[in-house]
Parts: sequence; structure tokens; C-alpha cells
Amino acid sequence: MKTIDCLEEALKMFEENSIRQAQTLQTGNYKIGNKYFDNKMKCLSYIYKYGKLKELEKFLAHENVGVRESAACAQNLARCDTFSFIPSILERKSDHFHHILCDFSI
Repeated sequence: MKTIDCLEEALKMFEENSIRQAQTLQTGNYKIGNKYFDNKMKCLSYIYKYGKLKELEKFLAHENVGVRESAACAQNLARCDTFSFIPSILERKSDHFHHILCDFSI
């Protein structure tokens, strides 16, 4: 994953990685899906660092269900102010963490 230099780039990468992760999960390619999940979390970490999580609201109406789901999960976590645990997520390599994340936030 390339370095994130600005908010617009982080949002674009969040969208792209959300789409790709959803596609890989549908085909059962979880190993590659986990890579996209990690990239998505790095984007969220950058967005959170600059206090711009509100920018994710525009993705709640996205045509791709993976983007909508990712944005909704991030919005729910933001309300609980639980984004401080993102660094520990990036250190953990769990094939099923994205399911736990969504279950927690729903």
C-alpha cells in the first residue's frame, strides 16, 4: 500500500479497498481480502488521526455494499470513540476479525 498523503487520497483508498475486500470475500479468497482489510484500516487510522471520520458519511449511500458496510461500521465505532484500538488490529492477523468488527458495531 502506498503512503497516504492527504484526506482525499485516504478516502479514495478506503473506497477502493472496501470494494476489493467485498469482492474477495464473495469469491472466498480470504487471504487477499485480509490484505485489503488491513489497507482499509490504515486509511481509517489516517482519517481518524485528522478528525475527519464525518467524511465517511458520503459512502453510506454508495452503490457497492462493501463500501456501505465499511462506512457504517466505521461510523458506529466513531460514535463509541473506539478507534484508539486500530493499531492493535493492524498487529493482529486474524482471518475473521472483520466479522467481529461488523458484529460489534451492529
